[in-house]
Amino acid sequence: MTMTDDMKTEPSQSNEPRTSKGQATKKRIISSAARLIHANGYKNTSLEDILAEAEIKKGSFYFHFDNKDLLGHAVIDRFYSGTQKMMDSALKPAINGEANALESIERMFDSLTVFMDTNNCRGGCLLGNMALEISDYNDDLRRHLADIFADMASRLEEAIAAGQSRGEIAADATAKELSHFIVSVMEGGLMLARVSKETSPMSDSIKSALMVLKPKHTEEE
Repeated sequence: MTMTDDMKTEPSQSNEPRTSKGQATKKRIISSAARLIHANGYKNTSLEDILAEAEIKKGSFYFHFDNKDLLGHAVIDRFYSGTQKMMDSALKPAINGEANALESIERMFDSLTVFMDTNNCRGGCLLGNMALEISDYNDDLRRHLADIFADMASRLEEAIAAGQSRGEIAADATAKELSHFIVSVMEGGLMLARVSKETSPMSDSIKSALMVLKPKHTEEE
């Protein structure tokens, strides 16, 4: 992922390959590590596991990454790039006044539900998984993840504020407060779907969240 300009986070310090073959190898390392970390967790994924999955030698790995944590930063960026695209696809029309903000947030939630259904409620959110796993012992990765979640909330805040200005979303709480609430519903819903192996608890959480966001004048009509 290319981090957005307004995100206050340090760029991942990995070595940039100069050839197309080198670029392909680096992408393979990142995608291999992402699959393993998503399935097994960060701590349980060893360098040897990554080398075997990517079918590379240790020297090739260290040409691209000085250590496992730098690869961890790249994995975070890679996963978040997909999340950004999903959120932007749903929220940008609302921000630009081209779609109803509440309906746009509902579409974003629908994308998450489809994601869990497609994956048989396995894996969940790699970002949330890593945040729960490493935040107490790896401060560098924790700060990166904190910036990611802050960016997610910021994107939501912009859409919510636009919706509130048009009367599409309740104004009982600030856009910032509601954005943090929605991120919590997203991550908590994914966790509940993962542990229960069904999406109904996630759907219940989403339904309740949409009720909170729904403007009162709409309920009374």
